[in-house]
Amino acid sequence: MRIFTIVIIGALNYVLFDLKHSRRNFSLRSSSTTSSITYEDRKKKIKELQRKYKNRKFKKRKFYVRKDLKLKGSNPKAKRFTNQKALRRMYRNS
Repeated sequence: MRIFTIVIIGALNYVLFDLKHSRRNFSLRSSSTTSSITYEDRKKKIKELQRKYKNRKFKKRKFYVRKDLKLKGSNPKAKRFTNQKALRRMYRNS
């Protein structure tokens, strides 16, 4: 009977005190890893957005419109329907 009460008190002690502490530590550990993952993802996205320009007479863009803020339907669905290359050639005279 004495061993049974010691086991019950130990289990209640773990549930009431240690479980809260371990949950708090687990949430702190998981949040730090998610922030590092998002930081790494952000770095990759910035690297993908950097464009290489061969013509150095023209300024490089510093800011790009984020895809989640961009209006839907402002660009054509497929790239082949734009005439951006022709316009660029026309204005740069190359």
